[in-house]
Amino acid sequence: SLIIDKILSQTDIPLILLNQLHIEPIKKYDFSNPLNKGLKQDFATYYYNDGLGFVSKNCVLVYDNISKEYQDRYCKNDSVGTLGKAYLQVLSKNFTQ
Repeated sequence: SLIIDKILSQTDIPLILLNQLHIEPIKKYDFSNPLNKGLKQDFATYYYNDGLGFVSKNCVLVYDNISKEYQDRYCKNDSVGTLGKAYLQVLSKNFTQ
């Protein structure tokens, strides 16, 4: 069986498939993190009705929009989840442009 030890999200799948099929994407996938990109840290974000989450090798953040509190927050060497917050700020800014 195949074991993938990378953290991926649904936004990574289109670019991964295009790369495997050797098809050049028509548009730029700014928020895709394909397996062969070689980033220093793999990560994934996810969203649900009233909250969001961020997962990396050393960090798990789950934020509830209703209570305005973290439901889960563990980030090794980063008690406030700087990477997760930074990514979500960039993502939010992209949608408001």
